[in-house]
Amino acid sequence: MDTRPMNYSRRHCFFLMTICVVFLGGNGLSAQGIQSSTAGFSVRGGPIWETWSSSSYYLGDVDGEAFLGGFLGVSYGFGQQIEGYTSYRFAGGYTQKDYKSYRSRTFVLGARTHFGGTLHKFRPWLGAAFSWQSLQLEPISYFDDAGNYVGEFSMVTRGAGFEAGLGAQYFMSPVLALDLGLNGRFGSFSTIRIGGTIDDPEERVGFRFLGLRLGLAYYLAG
Repeated sequence: MDTRPMNYSRRHCFFLMTICVVFLGGNGLSAQGIQSSTAGFSVRGGPIWETWSSSSYYLGDVDGEAFLGGFLGVSYGFGQQIEGYTSYRFAGGYTQKDYKSYRSRTFVLGARTHFGGTLHKFRPWLGAAFSWQSLQLEPISYFDDAGNYVGEFSMVTRGAGFEAGLGAQYFMSPVLALDLGLNGRFGSFSTIRIGGTIDDPEERVGFRFLGLRLGLAYYLAG
């Protein structure tokens, strides 16, 4: 007996059930005239692009590079206007400056306000958040206070900051939306480690990040 149809069904059953949940939920709200809903829990994710800079002398020769990566997030909408969210972003790559490797990790916790209502597919938003930033660069050429070359090491910096952003969501169904966002993040690194040892830069080491993201958001309340 040919079992290929049965095997095919098993392999694709979960995928088909997921598609049904998304579109049946959206169609149920569409039947009520609702075009979008930002209430309740949602999950989102997608690619990001980031660049950063620092006004400090300590990092003045290694900033200005761009990253590619992704983000994952969870949100909860308190009605249609106010939404709390948390997000984890990861990015990295190789730069044009001495082939240094960059790795950026960011955790944010914030809130945003949505404009428009449930009868609109296009929903702009404004947001603000607290952030925790980690940045790893390697290899870094390290010199002592006398200017003598010590060697090449990995540098890891961590610090807190503040983020502001704006963007818009376009709802392809009442529960599934394209999510476009632009954000600026600034703060200072409180801990700097060179080769695992804490280093004192003897100045405030500030940072500024500019990021762009494009992802999908799925609202579970649908």
